[in-house]
Amino acid sequence: MNMKTTTYKLLFCIAGLLMFAGCEKPYDYDKEIGAPSYSAEKLAASINGKWVMNEAKHIDEKSLTKESIDITDFFTSDGAKSPNISFSSVGNTFTVDTVGLVTNFFSVATGKWKFDDDRYPTKIDLTDTNGNAVGSILIGSNLLGLTPKLNFSYGASCSGSVVMSYNVLFSKSN
Repeated sequence: MNMKTTTYKLLFCIAGLLMFAGCEKPYDYDKEIGAPSYSAEKLAASINGKWVMNEAKHIDEKSLTKESIDITDFFTSDGAKSPNISFSSVGNTFTVDTVGLVTNFFSVATGKWKFDDDRYPTKIDLTDTNGNAVGSILIGSNLLGLTPKLNFSYGASCSGSVVMSYNVLFSKSN
């Protein structure tokens, strides 16, 4: 055997060993890593408390660029109380403190709520005390995060098409 053949055989063996070592499973997927940091119960409990309007926008839905104007001051001017909604996971109820409000976005003072999906919620569906749909509030950011946000939108229609809408952002106050 010549030196060249021996070198090739040695390189072939090293490459085979490296390939075999590279095929080793990097993580044991059957291994239990612990309980998840969230659960349906934690998510439901995170909604508890009072949520206060942080920002309100009026959006022109017929505009090509969906022009908007900040109307937050309209709802809080002249000492008016900021629009709010309070949730309770006990009985899945909500209340809106309507005293001193310029407008009640939800059109009811009390009702029931539920997540669209208990495990991975994207919105909160609201119903009145008779079970009639009131609307939905989108979850704007992680409910278990440091700054959870809720986003409520509703529109005004003319001849069957939405011409303007309101987008109201709520932040948790307690």
